[in-house]
Amino acid sequence: MSDTLKLREDEVVWQDVDDDLVVLDLRSSTYFKLNGTGALLWDLLREPTSQQDLVEALMSKYGIDEDRATSDVDAFIDSLTQKKLLDR
Repeated sequence: MSDTLKLREDEVVWQDVDDDLVVLDLRSSTYFKLNGTGALLWDLLREPTSQQDLVEALMSKYGIDEDRATSDVDAFIDSLTQKKLLDR
């Protein structure tokens, strides 16, 4: 869990829409919507951060236990990795 994670900066744009975040990957011409939890993690990933920092942010914001937060962060990171949206 010590890897530093950061969003890919090139050819990715996003916009807040109500309580969600809409992301467009210009490389693949795909877009997706993130809910409040995903938007929180996305915002933190705009700067280099660790997976543990993301877990702690979810625990603090939503009052969930570490196992649940870790599972949620792992799934989010896996999704971004598959979409090639992260720099490590």
